Amino acid sequence: MNLIELMVVLLILSLVFVALSVSISKMADVDLNKEYVETAIYAGLWKSQLYKDYKGSYCRVATINMMEFYRVSENSLSGIVVDSFRWVKGGKYSGVAVEPIIIKISGGAK
Repeated sequence: MNLIELMVVLLILSLVFVALSVSISKMADVDLNKEYVETAIYAGLWKSQLYKDYKGSYCRVATINMMEFYRVSENSLSGIVVDSFRWVKGGKYSGVAVEPIIIKISGGAK
C-alpha cells in the first residue's frame, strides 16, 4: 500500500468516525427537563403531580404547570403506555385529584 492509498483509507475512517460521533451525540441529547418518566415511575402521580385528562378515547398526561406530553401523538414517546392500576383507588390528596398509574416502556413493538 503506497502513501496515497494509506491517506485515503485514513481520511475515510476519519469521516466515518466523525459521522458516528455526531449521530451518537445527537441521540444522547435527551431533554429530561421535568423527568416525566422517572417521577411517574417513582411515585405514581403523587410526587410529580401528573394527572390524566380524558377526552373521549384520548388521554392527555400533564403536570400542574401545564407542561405536557401526549401518549400517542408524540413520536419520541410512542413507546410509553399509561395504564391504570385497577386494584388501587385514586382520590384527592391535598386538594389534587390523582389516579395511580404505571409507565410501561417498550421498544415500540405492538
